Amino acid sequence: GYGIEWTGTAYQERKSAGLAPYIFALAIIFVFLFLAAQYESWAMPFMVILSVPLAMLGALGAVWLRGLINDVYCQIGLVMLIGLASKNAILIVEFAKVKREEGMSILDAAELAVRIRLRPILMTSLAFILGVLPLAIASGAGSASRHSLGTAVIGGMFVSTFLSLVIVPVFYFVIENIREHGLATAMAKLGPQMRWLTDMRGSLTWLYRELSGAMTEMRDIAKNRVAKPLENLSQELSIADEGEEEKSDGEPENKK
Repeated sequence: GYGIEWTGTAYQERKSAGLAPYIFALAIIFVFLFLAAQYESWAMPFMVILSVPLAMLGALGAVWLRGLINDVYCQIGLVMLIGLASKNAILIVEFAKVKREEGMSILDAAELAVRIRLRPILMTSLAFILGVLPLAIASGAGSASRHSLGTAVIGGMFVSTFLSLVIVPVFYFVIENIREHGLATAMAKLGPQMRWLTDMRGSLTWLYRELSGAMTEMRDIAKNRVAKPLENLSQELSIADEGEEEKSDGEPENKK
């Protein structure tokens, strides 16, 4: 009789099918353990880990909008996003933790952390997005795999970057209150303050204002450090060209 079986790459793909959830779980567990060792706390890593679903949402949404599938390259991008999304949350949580240890209130520490860490988060995230952009618009042989990986990473980073600026401070405020005061006492204290924190309209308005200020500042820096030197250089070159033209016009007269 005859038998049919998979071989080569197809066999390996069939054999590894269904392992993605275990890989994601192990990645999250390792990130959690590293953060627990860094902060010496079991509660602090939750503030960072809870930002990971934002990146997953953005990645899967971007892949769906482009009509791509959740293939192995997209799953590699999802594993990457666990660390990339955690990086943005770490910048906020670590600064808030330092300010809290200096005696600042939990609410003030969270608010100051997101204000101070706004520009570093934007610069690192936008630089990474622009660096991955060629993958999302690649052409030629192997472009399908690059499209899947680049689209997932760009979508996840974009959504995670902007939503984490609003949601991670809320996670820090709630979990830190629970860690310091206990669940019952913390829930009793969170009443009036949570109404302010959950006012998404006010948070998004503040985020838009801060982003506008950051973009204006970066435009001014680019104008002062790039545009003006280029303008001065072009003026010097034009003056040099005029001097050479005058010199070349005067040479025939001298010969005569």
